[in-house]
Amino acid sequence: IIGRNGSGKSTLLKLLSGIIKPSSGTIKIWGNCASILDLGFGMVPEFTGRENIFFVGALDGHSNSYMKKLLDEIVDFAEISDFLDQPVKTYSNGMYLRLAFAIKTILQVDLLLLDEVMNVGDIKFQEKCRQKNLQVLWQIIKWQN
Repeated sequence: IIGRNGSGKSTLLKLLSGIIKPSSGTIKIWGNCASILDLGFGMVPEFTGRENIFFVGALDGHSNSYMKKLLDEIVDFAEISDFLDQPVKTYSNGMYLRLAFAIKTILQVDLLLLDEVMNVGDIKFQEKCRQKNLQVLWQIIKWQN
């Protein structure tokens, strides 16, 4: 979504993700939707990275056993293994974002809404995210054909 500052891009994403309700009309999304609209996307600051992986998974309706299968992949992608058992309130913004992005993309939702979060982190991680997004798009294209 492209537009000038103040044109409503972030508001639209908040509406689509269900963070805010429309003042009139309805929004329907078929499939499952996840969003990372800011660094406070749903993790609990006092929880460790590990605890937040399971917490966010539970919020999205996934079992602990399913999240255990994805744990290593999430941690490897986020590059936070040395900090996994520390509270995320001690993480830098970049570490927090890496964990958030890894959780949401590895859970493979039908629709992932991102609002300027890809502008955070170093160039290497931004490129890693772009590559991950391209992999997800390729999977969607193959699935539809």
